[in-house]
Amino acid sequence: MKTFLRLILTFIVFFIVNNSFSQNPIKSDTTINKRIKKNEIFKLDFQSCHSCGYRWTLDKNKDSTKLVFISIDQIKNAEHKIGGNEIETWSFQVFKKGKYQLTFIYKRPWLEAIEKKVIVNIKVK
Repeated sequence: MKTFLRLILTFIVFFIVNNSFSQNPIKSDTTINKRIKKNEIFKLDFQSCHSCGYRWTLDKNKDSTKLVFISIDQIKNAEHKIGGNEIETWSFQVFKKGKYQLTFIYKRPWLEAIEKKVIVNIKVK
């Protein structure tokens, strides 16, 4: 009987905690403005916590004939602690003059709640 009550209590606590996170979908919005030259490779650095389950993803589709994704590089934290921060460096190259916008989402893939949203406005000369 005690085991059954513990199981029910655990389920209730998990349900309350899980639902409380999904009610606050975006904690912070950031906009970054970049000016670059045509054919220039540019990099964007994002702080992340992969051991906590968080990932950065590129939310909006882009025209791959004008703006090309090159790579994502990760720099692990020096202490190698669980829950420690890492740096993700996203590299892109732009082949045509104009204005572009990239939207990055930071969240745990299995949850709906968005932790951070970063919009990058790019002006290419």
